[in-house]
Amino acid sequence: MNRREQWSVGEHPALDLRVPVGVVEVHVGDAGILQVELESAAAADFEISKTGDRVAVRHPSRWSMRGRSCRVVAVVPRGTDVNVETASAEVRLSG
Repeated sequence: MNRREQWSVGEHPALDLRVPVGVVEVHVGDAGILQVELESAAAADFEISKTGDRVAVRHPSRWSMRGRSCRVVAVVPRGTDVNVETASAEVRLSG
């Protein structure tokens, strides 16, 4: 299952990701737009919220997805504060 979300953000956006397992990729994109795509059988279980210019993507289970893996791809404006918490995920940041 895929889930894609996109938001307009200001000059100082932030992204908080909490992904128990899988792959997390963060790439630089256009100013003013923050995008997140989830590829996972558990995509519907993720909690996604936006407060001001801060976007949070969290799986409610801190350390387990019962053997399910996921891939999270975020495209953020240059200068975005990014925080990634994971138990066992490969994290790739570029840009």
